[in-house]
Formats: sequence, C-alpha cells, structure tokens
Amino acid sequence: MIRAIRWRQDGSSAIMILVMVIIFLVLFAGVLDVCRIIIYRENTKNAADAISLAVAQEMVFFGYRELDSIAEKMAGMYRCRLGSLNITYDRVTASAVSDIRLLLLDRFRDDVWNIRSVSSVEITYPWDKRLGLYSYYEFSFTDKK
Repeated sequence: MIRAIRWRQDGSSAIMILVMVIIFLVLFAGVLDVCRIIIYRENTKNAADAISLAVAQEMVFFGYRELDSIAEKMAGMYRCRLGSLNITYDRVTASAVSDIRLLLLDRFRDDVWNIRSVSSVEITYPWDKRLGLYSYYEFSFTDKK
C-alpha cells in the first residue's frame, strides 16, 4: 500500500522543479530588463546634459553657426540620437532618445521601446547685470528750460 502511494507521487517533484525554474527565469528576465532600463536612462541623461552644456558653451563664445551639428555629434558619442533642441537667448533645452530592446516585455508587445531624457541649461553671459562684472550707467534726460 505504501508503494502504491509513492508510485502516484513520483512525477510531482519534477513538475514542481520545472515550475520553479520557469518562475525564476521570468524573474531573472524582469531584473535584467529593469537593469537595462536604468543603464539606458543614465546614458540618455548624460547625453542630454552633454548636449545642452556643449551648445551653451558655444553660445557663450559666440559660435552660433553649427549648433545642430554639435548637438548631433554629442548625441552620437553616447550612442543616442537627438530628440529635440530648443535654443533661446539665455536657455538651451535638449533631449536625447535611445531605443531599447527588452527581454521580457518584448514577448508581450512587439515594439521598440524608447527612453528619452531632457536637460536644460540657463546661460549667464559675462555682461549680465547679475554678475556685476562691469559698470553700467543709467541715463535720464530731463528738459531744462
């Protein structure tokens, strides 16, 4: 009778081990996806910071000609692409985009996932009043008769 009970349970441990291996593989793929997202996020953030700082530095030194090519070059150095570049007199806002392929989430949706980071830099020129590095005069004209 004991042999009959053991004979019915012989395959159950193999099924439990198979289920546990599948669960651990799914968890491992999820952890790898999260790590990959964090790495790509840091990479795009560094690229966006580098783009905005390089363009702002060129603007301070009056290099207004090839700002788009500088931004594209900086994005390429970080294996990203330039998402957008907004330049005003005293602010540069840049975004970097990177495509990412994921192990687990690609099984459910066949899309290319994008990670985008935005960085903004405020430019303070040497002749700005806030720095106080120069003398400026205010004139008022009055009519003396």
